Amino acid sequence: NHYILTQYGKDCKIINCTCEDAIIGNFTTFSNCLNCIGKDNVLRYEVKDYTNYYERNGFKITSSQGCMFDNCTSYNGTQPFDITYVGDSIASSFCKIVNCKAINSMYTCFTTHPGTYRCNITNCIGNSNGDGISVRGRGHIVSNNILQGTSVTDYGICLAEGCGFETVVSNNNIKGFGEGIRINETYSATRDCSYTLPLNATFSGNIISTVNTGIRIDRATSTTKTNIALGISFIGNVFKDFVGDNKYLIYVTGNKNLTTSGISFQNNLVDCVNSGIYNTSSVHSLLRLETNIENLRISNNSF
Repeated sequence: NHYILTQYGKDCKIINCTCEDAIIGNFTTFSNCLNCIGKDNVLRYEVKDYTNYYERNGFKITSSQGCMFDNCTSYNGTQPFDITYVGDSIASSFCKIVNCKAINSMYTCFTTHPGTYRCNITNCIGNSNGDGISVRGRGHIVSNNILQGTSVTDYGICLAEGCGFETVVSNNNIKGFGEGIRINETYSATRDCSYTLPLNATFSGNIISTVNTGIRIDRATSTTKTNIALGISFIGNVFKDFVGDNKYLIYVTGNKNLTTSGISFQNNLVDCVNSGIYNTSSVHSLLRLETNIENLRISNNSF
């Protein structure tokens, strides 16, 4: 269901619209559009739990170029801001979500799907009972966002399902999640999202606090690509106020049949993780490694 659906539009504007007590459906959707803008719009779903991610994707861009949501607000959505694609159509590219608010989101506040290119999520606020921002496109910028979580099982920002190539994640404030940053691949007999190329992704200037794990890197234990170079840099970030049991700064999951390489951790400030660096499952450690590790660089950090 769509309250306002724009298809094949060019230079269209949806401005200053309000929807109260919505039940399900998308409020504003741009599909196969060019340079369309949704601005100053407010969507409030009724307070009720929904188990389907897609029932309350209030602001959505699909298979469009240069489209944007600016200063829009969603209350009680499932995955309220979403940049994606339509099957058998083109990828979304050069789209933006800026100055937007996702309040009391049930799942992910802001997400980009595979098939999206050079999209931005900047200067947004996310308050989530689930996750913060999920990136599954390429060449994105995720910057200057404030993310507040309530669950110790979820993440602040994730490069998901083997995607997130060439993404820059900078100057975000991430607080109250189980993991500040998650990077994961997915592999099964029907779904291969394991890494094939280095991500060449950079995390810089972020403040990550009140989390159980600063950075979690999930390797798919059944993948046939056993030796991968991640190509991930963490530069000039702040990690502080770790909470809960089994606290880790960096946690690489998997098994000893896998080799993970290409992680750089430099010029970061780390506070309140209270032990050393171990290649083990030790509790309260800076580093927990379940795969073999190569080309790991840790330098010029303050602990």
